[in-house]
Amino acid sequence: MHSIKKNSFQQIRLTNDEYNGHRFLDIRIYVKGEGGKHYPTRQGLAVPQERIEAFVAMCNAYAQETAPSAE
Repeated sequence: MHSIKKNSFQQIRLTNDEYNGHRFLDIRIYVKGEGGKHYPTRQGLAVPQERIEAFVAMCNAYAQETAPSAE
């Protein structure tokens, strides 16, 4: 599992998961509950295993397009 802080009470988590024999990357928002424990929300998406490389390439292209220019 990998996670990053979204704000003071939410995290974005990446986890491997499987449903009906199909593996996928689950990208989900978790919210902080009682005792500081985080719980998954319905907000998220599932990227099929065979499309993860294309998804990463899309994210990298976006990051390059939006990065501040080094002048």
